[in-house]
Amino acid sequence: MLGAEERDRFFDHLLRMAGSCRSEADAVPRRQAIYLLGFDCRDSSGRWLRDEHRAAAHAVGRSESVQSWVSVRSSAVALAQDGDRDPLEWFVTRGLVDERQEIANLNYGAYWVGEIDRTYVDDGFMTDQRSGRWPGVRLVQRLTARLDVRSPHLMLNAHTLWAMVLARPRILQDQPELRAAAAARIEQVLDAPEVPNRTRQELASVGYAVRLAGG
Repeated sequence: MLGAEERDRFFDHLLRMAGSCRSEADAVPRRQAIYLLGFDCRDSSGRWLRDEHRAAAHAVGRSESVQSWVSVRSSAVALAQDGDRDPLEWFVTRGLVDERQEIANLNYGAYWVGEIDRTYVDDGFMTDQRSGRWPGVRLVQRLTARLDVRSPHLMLNAHTLWAMVLARPRILQDQPELRAAAAARIEQVLDAPEVPNRTRQELASVGYAVRLAGG
């Protein structure tokens, strides 16, 4: 709905905001600005995001810090939106490799879709081991709806759904309509030849869990 000049001003403001928010206290608004910059089609913003991702990936090193990996995720998601899916694949295969990171990813997703009704101003909630406090149905619905081979975030959505089913198998047992929707979406994606092997394997596992849950 915005004109070209208004869009440029909006994204220029986000670039300035992301560049100035460097303290730990500013981590959340900075990541939100980075995510939104993925919708900026200008080459200059794409270069800025690639520089941001390289810096975040270099900073994380071998760190197990959830917060450090979330910074990598934000730029990777934005770059995928801009057409470059390699950083997101790197994040999924390198960043989501242990229980703490998987819990953080699920909590992040639950918060994003409104499963968690509290408002947080820092990242502490993501490492909360008591992630069973939120239901999970809304997150599974969201992830299922976004199983689309055309989606730039397919690999992350599929992996998060796979992790969710492992963590909450009863969701599929208790939600027949959700099982049917998941089965249909998974079949569509698996029919596409360009799906990455890891994503194909994880969705095949979810499909098997759907069939088991249906009895």
